[in-house]
Amino acid sequence: MTRPRVLGGVADAVGARLNRMPIRLRLALTFAGVMVVLFGVLFLVLYVRYEAGLDSGISASLQSRAADLALLASESDARLAAHPLLPRSSEGFAQILSPDGKVLASTPGVANRPLLSPTEVTATIAAPATFQQGDRAELRAYRVPELTQTVSGAPGASAPASSQNVLVVGASLANRDQALDELETVLFVGGPIALLIACAAGYAVAARALASVENMRRRAARMFRFESNERLPVSVAHDEIRALGTTLNEMLARVQEVVERGRAFVAGASHELRSPLTILQLELDDALAGERTPEELQAAIESAREEVRRLTALTEDLLVLAQTDQARLPINRERFEAHGAMRVISERYAQLDGLVGRTVAFEPGPAVWIEADIARLDQALSNLVLNALRFSDGPVVMRVRSRPDEVELHVLDRGPGFPPEFLPHAFERFSRADPARSRRGTGLGLSIVQGVAEAHGGRVAARNRPRGGADVWVTLPAATVDDVRQQDVSSERTPPTGSHATP
Repeated sequence: MTRPRVLGGVADAVGARLNRMPIRLRLALTFAGVMVVLFGVLFLVLYVRYEAGLDSGISASLQSRAADLALLASESDARLAAHPLLPRSSEGFAQILSPDGKVLASTPGVANRPLLSPTEVTATIAAPATFQQGDRAELRAYRVPELTQTVSGAPGASAPASSQNVLVVGASLANRDQALDELETVLFVGGPIALLIACAAGYAVAARALASVENMRRRAARMFRFESNERLPVSVAHDEIRALGTTLNEMLARVQEVVERGRAFVAGASHELRSPLTILQLELDDALAGERTPEELQAAIESAREEVRRLTALTEDLLVLAQTDQARLPINRERFEAHGAMRVISERYAQLDGLVGRTVAFEPGPAVWIEADIARLDQALSNLVLNALRFSDGPVVMRVRSRPDEVELHVLDRGPGFPPEFLPHAFERFSRADPARSRRGTGLGLSIVQGVAEAHGGRVAARNRPRGGADVWVTLPAATVDDVRQQDVSSERTPPTGSHATP
């Protein structure tokens, strides 16, 4: 158990050290390790195959030499004694031995000493055999009658005992060993050189591949502020580095957008807070300056209370927008019927009929079920209704449109509608179609509607109606009702009666 732990500790230490190295060096070392393994396997396979090829060539040469001497070796012992020299061959040497191991004939240059011992001759008479003379030569021995029959291809009668001679052919292994030595020299000298060249090439490729990353790093080091549209350089090749640069540039664009929105948000909030605070300061200074009648003091207090109410509403709206930016707007989803929610809102504003001479009505229709936060949806729809009452003429109509997977909650009005140039910016914060009439609202109403919709996984949209007026709607995912009892219970639920509309 101790040895594996030690090996594991060494491996962890090596891995930790590698992790501290530059990426290009790690890539080069990894490439070098892989190349060492590949070269080692390649060299081993090449050496084994080359050695096997040389051995196969020697074996084929010995078989060919034996076939050439087969007819000569089948001569009688007397004729062999009369002509004891066998033809010379550059490919090797040969001997003809008697069954008792005596030399009957041999090629020039071979001593009269038998190439095989009596035991080896006896083994050859039983079956052809191969013998090694150390590292010097390889011998192939055949029984002459069987060799002659194999060469001629015709069955022959069994020969007498005196003709059971043995033909021995041999070849020197010097050339084979020299060829293997030369191959080893090439592999062990040229191999490391090739490995170094491959590793250098791998390092160069890694450095070139990471050059674009270094360029991006240098550019990013100079980007301290998001005052411009400066972006990271992107490589020309369509590779992972280009994808990384493109993604980072998209992220920088989003970050810049968030920063700009934050700056605009702070500037807009400061502007909106300055007016009521200035008025409040003036009212309090006026109330404390000189003698004031009780009626004047009460009017000053009422004006200050109105400004405090505006500040409170603005603060609540800013809190909602901040929560939507952080995706932390609390949503308590409940399933309810959309027409019922819109009917409650229209009834809430029915009291305004006598004051402004306008009506807020809803169009009934088949039951449409949605799953949303009742209070948040009431806040969003109330903002839409109040926005329509402030900036339009004629009645305001609330309508529900059902789609297979979505539900659209529309608020329609009659009047001038949105200015065409303002329509794309209608849901931006602190945006107003008529900035001169800033006292009619803070410009956060539609932004809150958008935040509430997006918190529910929906969206908002607005358009001008062809015959005059505006159509603003919230799109929410439709709910699937599986239990009739749940429908009956939900149909009785209504949104809270208090309004959350932004002034």
